[in-house]
Amino acid sequence: MVEQARVSAGIGGSLSLEFANTAGWHLAARPVERLGSWRDMVHWAAEQKLVHADQMDDLLAAMAEVGPALELREAIFRIGVAVARGDAPEKGDLNAVMAWASGPPPDAIWSGGSLSWRFQRQGAMPQLLGIVARDAVALLASDRVARLRLCAGSDCGWLFLDESRGKPRRWCSMGDCGNRSKARRAYARRKG
Repeated sequence: MVEQARVSAGIGGSLSLEFANTAGWHLAARPVERLGSWRDMVHWAAEQKLVHADQMDDLLAAMAEVGPALELREAIFRIGVAVARGDAPEKGDLNAVMAWASGPPPDAIWSGGSLSWRFQRQGAMPQLLGIVARDAVALLASDRVARLRLCAGSDCGWLFLDESRGKPRRWCSMGDCGNRSKARRAYARRKG
């Protein structure tokens, strides 16, 4: 029963999986929500390097409703869980992701040797969600999807791409769920 919010930065291995991981303890009865507001969404996008610091104030002033982001996140999460378990995703979830992926893109800017975006204040939410959804589509249509895993940690629910060699990775993070599992096994051995 962990109540603290966890930050998944770098755990997922793709933008769309990082987005799915914005709920901590996703399989628990009461997940920990990181996207409770538009402000949280903009800050998450900045963490992911989607939004430049010079555009933060403008986007924060847009005050969009976060409900559509949560709906997309949950669709990506359900798809990821199904794929990780070897099941076919629900068609409704796939259609939801495809609908967002076909939305209008933000303005593309080449800055500092990499691609970045300039969001319009009024269309920021659909543009942000479009980037995330296009990443999900690209992942699902690639060979990398075979490496999609669900953390074996009890109630964790974080998704990740297993890029390990040899032994398949079971945990979102050895420093988090992996250590918890090792500690539980050690405790059970001492008790038994």
